[in-house]
Amino acid sequence: MYSQSFTPIMDIVGDPNELGREAERLLSVGRAAEAERLCRALLGAVPDHPTALMILSVVCLADGRWADAEAFLLRGSACQPHVVGFQAALAQLYLRLNQPARAVEPLENCVLLDPGAREHRANLVAVYQTRVFAGFSEESKRAMLACLADDTLTHSLMHRAWLSLLRADPEAGDILKLFDSAVDYASFRARIVFAPGLLVAVQNHQLLRRGLERFLVADVAIERGLTFVRRWFLENRGDREGLASFLPLLCALAQYCFLTEYVFPSDEDFGALRDDLPTATAVALLGCYEPLSGHALAAGFAQLSDDDGYRDMLRTLIEEPREELALL
Repeated sequence: MYSQSFTPIMDIVGDPNELGREAERLLSVGRAAEAERLCRALLGAVPDHPTALMILSVVCLADGRWADAEAFLLRGSACQPHVVGFQAALAQLYLRLNQPARAVEPLENCVLLDPGAREHRANLVAVYQTRVFAGFSEESKRAMLACLADDTLTHSLMHRAWLSLLRADPEAGDILKLFDSAVDYASFRARIVFAPGLLVAVQNHQLLRRGLERFLVADVAIERGLTFVRRWFLENRGDREGLASFLPLLCALAQYCFLTEYVFPSDEDFGALRDDLPTATAVALLGCYEPLSGHALAAGFAQLSDDDGYRDMLRTLIEEPREELALL
């Protein structure tokens, strides 16, 4: 047991980690003041000792000393950037102070540092519903993609955050310029003919594609652009080999059209698609125009491809509607 006044730290113990364990013990038995003094002494010898910084933040939080707690957590995060505990505690502090915007970055760090913990993703999605990004960061994009890949989350909460980050993403610049400038299909088609790589860019942009699979896009230009993309694929369906390379995008677009209950305006005659479904690409293209669950050949669609995106599309457009119908 340590007295309330200390001799210099290195006279107490030779191993700073042993002192850290003693501070943990003191805190666990309710002797917070002694634990705090011990940790402050420990920081005198080892300024960035993680256990001391964490214990001090816990003590300060319990006492309502928010600024001191934040300072210790920020210090711990800076010197131990790969320790998820500091990031999680910092996020909880900001949430406790009703400052959700400040909680976003540490929660994103938690998601990236501890990808196996669903709790971090769930907390981040809940905070994303209050977030509109004014700028872009690659870390935010990676964390958001991790959330979008989790089937157990309520993705609709993050649609505004997703759209603002997409709009700020430099890699989406050419795509958004295409969608924003194409006020009619003729102008869209002219751009694609001149720069066919733009459709490849649309497909390869994971943040855009994953968002299409998860929620409605509250952006007129993007939705208009998606109708033009759909029409382009329909008009070029004769090029089966070329169209096959766009299976991931077609699957995402089919899921989006299904989520919107096929509200996209359409003057295209797609009826012939129903009778010509030899490939997964053809199935996905039909799914962009109408539900697939009632199609006479639906039972055989799964045999056409093992592609993960295609399987996800079939689950959304066929399996889940049939499961819901069976519950009625």
